[in-house]
Amino acid sequence: MSLSRAAFCLLVLLMAATEPALAQQRERPRLSPRLKEELFHTVPPFAPRPPEAKPEPEKPVDPDVVILPKVVVEEKPLPRFTPDELLSRKGRTEKLLAERSSPLDRALNRFRIPIITMSPEQRVNWVYNVNRDWQRRYEILVLEKADKEKEAAPPAPGN
Repeated sequence: MSLSRAAFCLLVLLMAATEPALAQQRERPRLSPRLKEELFHTVPPFAPRPPEAKPEPEKPVDPDVVILPKVVVEEKPLPRFTPDELLSRKGRTEKLLAERSSPLDRALNRFRIPIITMSPEQRVNWVYNVNRDWQRRYEILVLEKADKEKEAAPPAPGN
């Protein structure tokens, strides 16, 4: 048996031998029951103090000083822009031409009559503006519908 195992076994034996003595010391009461009863009978039971009311601040003597009510200011989030919204008009036109103009479209609309037909750049910008307008109208309709539903809803109990 190695030295560390022997030291461990000796330590376990010492702990086992001292455990009953420690248990007896813990079980022995420090005060006799009669003395304990006499002491605690004379002491009133514990009751925590009620919280103290904060005194209101005194009004200033100076009539020029105005005390305003407390206001909670909630910061609105900054608007988030997509990369497409930050493009210049020329950059947007180039991007729209690359996305929406197919080779077949370019072949069929190769020639144009300046007074009657639109250029490819004008056409993609027109389609973009029409789509953007319809999207905005849809968003307005959704907000109006939500507002009408909110007005038509019965008030919540307790309000």
